[in-house]
Amino acid sequence: MQFRVAKESLDSDVAKFLIARLNSALASANPDPKAHSWSLSSANVAPSLGAFVVVYAKDTSDAEEVAVGCGAIRKITLDETDAAALGFSPEEASLAASEQTSFVAELKRMFVVDEFRGKRVGSLIVESLKKIAKNECSVSFLLLETADYLTNAVRLYEKAGFKKIQSYGEYKLKGDLSLCMALAI
Repeated sequence: MQFRVAKESLDSDVAKFLIARLNSALASANPDPKAHSWSLSSANVAPSLGAFVVVYAKDTSDAEEVAVGCGAIRKITLDETDAAALGFSPEEASLAASEQTSFVAELKRMFVVDEFRGKRVGSLIVESLKKIAKNECSVSFLLLETADYLTNAVRLYEKAGFKKIQSYGEYKLKGDLSLCMALAI
C-alpha cells in the first residue's frame, strides 16, 4: 500500500466527502451537539494561514487512488489569558494575539476512514500538517481540541508529542466535553 498526501481545497468534492464522514462519525460517538466544534472555512486554510490535506492510498495492483484521511491547520490568535496559561512570555502573548504575527495554529478536522486506522495514516496527516505549519505558515506552536472518549485520537496525538493543557478559546465554554492539547514545533 502506498500513501500520498496532497493539499486540497476545502470546497473540493473529496474534502466535502471526508468531512461529511467525519461529522457523521463524531455525531455517532457523541450525539450531544454541544460536544462538536466544526468551524473551518476556506479562508482559514488559505496559503500562509493554514492548509487542508488529504491522504490518498493506492494498492500497488490498483490504478485508482482512494481518499482515506484528512486534516487541517488554521492559524489562530489567543487572548492574553490563554497565552499566559500556556506559559508564553508577555512578548509572545502579544504576538499570539495579533492575526498578523500569531505563531500559533490549531489542528482541525482530523479523520481516518475506519478500514485504514492502525496503518499510520493519522500519523502521516499530523506530520504533514506540522511541516506545513512550520515551513509555510511560520507557526511554532500547535494546539488542538478533541474529546477524551476519542481514545485512538488522544493516543495518536500523545505519540506525536502533544501534551494535555487547559481548555482555551471557545473550548473553555464546553467544560468537560473538551480535551485540549499543545505541541511546540
